[in-house]
Amino acid sequence: MSVALDTLPEFSRELMQFLRATLAGRTPESVADWPMLLQQAVLHGVAAFLYPTLAGAETPLPEAVRSRWRQHALAAAADTVLREAQTRELLYTLAEAHICVVPLKGIWLAEHIYAEPDQRTMSDIDILVPPADLARARDVLAGLGYTPHGITASLTSDCEQVFICTRHARPLELHWQVGMADLPPLHRPEISGLWQRLAQETLLDAPIRALCPEEHLVLLAYHILHHRFQLPLRGYLDLILLGRFLGNHLNRMKLNAIAAEWGMALALPRVIAITYDLFDQHLPAPLADWMTAADAAQRAQAIRIILLSAAQPLLQAEQTLLAFQRRRTFARLTLLLQRIFVSRDYLRREYPCARWGVGLPLAYLLRTTDLLRRNARVVCQTLQHDPDLGQQLDQADARDQLLHWALSGADTTRVTR
Repeated sequence: MSVALDTLPEFSRELMQFLRATLAGRTPESVADWPMLLQQAVLHGVAAFLYPTLAGAETPLPEAVRSRWRQHALAAAADTVLREAQTRELLYTLAEAHICVVPLKGIWLAEHIYAEPDQRTMSDIDILVPPADLARARDVLAGLGYTPHGITASLTSDCEQVFICTRHARPLELHWQVGMADLPPLHRPEISGLWQRLAQETLLDAPIRALCPEEHLVLLAYHILHHRFQLPLRGYLDLILLGRFLGNHLNRMKLNAIAAEWGMALALPRVIAITYDLFDQHLPAPLADWMTAADAAQRAQAIRIILLSAAQPLLQAEQTLLAFQRRRTFARLTLLLQRIFVSRDYLRREYPCARWGVGLPLAYLLRTTDLLRRNARVVCQTLQHDPDLGQQLDQADARDQLLHWALSGADTTRVTR
């Protein structure tokens, strides 16, 4: 199903037309607002990907915009040199410590599925290590000058920790699990089989263990669901280009087995079908039967939501606001108390005084103060039925319904306006 773009806002329509033309090898159609197109391309993380098409196309592009787009592409190329140096250092040092390191998403995709690595921009570096290697990996990172950012993560209740290094501009996300356990209906997958499927590879000349391409496909779809269909278009483009990389060599039986392990037997076909609709692409032959007419309306609705905004919400905060909006007065009070009186393990990581019993009341007081400081304004907006916040929560509610549909097959009828 090719989704018509004529009902979308102009900035979304022109960007999608440009992306579709680029993927099809066509010259893009005329553009009404070139500065807005560049702004949206940067926002969605696809400006560097589109630049070669733009540079070679005979389009009436204003020289000022062409110059700015070229500067952006050159900056992406320079940034890639720094990113690769940082990644190479990380991979080599972890490998020398005999730690199994698995590059995830951007750093693996940039080197494998994009024509040039600088076409895949990224804000951080994601690597996965086995939970048993986590303590040693942290020690290695400390030796390289990396320090934990934010609350210290828990091995059991968290899945990642952000690290920063003063020598590098890009943060590192160190994973020992995938997914989040506290944002149902999407649950943290059981990935014990993942470790047996890893392949020995090199990345930037450093030895690594790599996900098989089918598992990477499932990971990208899971990432889309985790963000409730609100990712920059770069996240969907990854999936399309990985599908091209696999082509007709994709192992359908292996893909089905991995999707079932991740709890995505129903969701994976739907996410992939939505993504191929979005870019007006034909599914790889092994997946041709995944595009069915039965769910065409839901896929079209998902595409509208995807194209409304590239902003990534703070998912936990958004879900709390949704729950607050849906409840009555007493239930709202209960929800607020649940957010204040969190587990002592979490409290200790956020407020060191909670490590001692005598400091526990102070920790709860500090948490209450912080929650009020961060959320009082938006709670008041909710109570006063602020129209802008109401529209945002309506979109969040629509994404929630789509997520439930993708995972369970339940129908959804609300259309975001």
